[in-house]
Amino acid sequence: MSVSSVLKIIGASSSGYYDHFTIEQVSKGGIFVVRPVENIPVDGVVLDRNSAVDESTLTGESIPVDKAAGSVVSAGTLNQSGYIRCQATRVAEDTALSQIIQMVSDAAAAMSLSSFSVVTNALRLNFFEMHDSKRDHKIKNKLKITIEKETKTMEKTLKIEGMMCGHCEMHTKKALEALEGVTKAEVSYKTGTAVVTLEKNISDDILKQAVVNQGYQVTDIQ
Repeated sequence: MSVSSVLKIIGASSSGYYDHFTIEQVSKGGIFVVRPVENIPVDGVVLDRNSAVDESTLTGESIPVDKAAGSVVSAGTLNQSGYIRCQATRVAEDTALSQIIQMVSDAAAAMSLSSFSVVTNALRLNFFEMHDSKRDHKIKNKLKITIEKETKTMEKTLKIEGMMCGHCEMHTKKALEALEGVTKAEVSYKTGTAVVTLEKNISDDILKQAVVNQGYQVTDIQ
């Protein structure tokens, strides 16, 4: 479903009344008005009036954000309490919502659930970085910690016995990287380890068997 199929805009007509327009009719720099309990249709900046906006569709945070003159508003968010007049800064496929929809769609098609989670949280973090309000600092820090933890869970370290030289490293590396879902394997015979980067969850048994098939033993997987 496209953004334009679910959102509408209220704009000022030449007669001074406010009529409904489709998103496609809004151009960058255009002035639009959003009433209470209406979706904000494009990215913009508030010109006047005050309101509280639910940005959970973009940030995952349910607490409404106060908006006043000069505040940034984003397509897909919900104006809750006030009547605000805004100027469009990004429209159509340039809005943050459109870009997130496209990137998340691409991620869902190409990535595992764990990778998908990392991408969506990274997009939310990017949204907060763009707005950079004091209220959002704690949320940004929480997202950074979450992304770091999720990224770490996409790696597994194997303890391996029996590797004696660079050729052992090469054979083990090739065997691990040949597995579906393994994007990279860093193998060291000196430390007796293989750090495997995964794009989807792979059972320890499969990783272990790939190493055993090369004539080595796996003593631990973390």
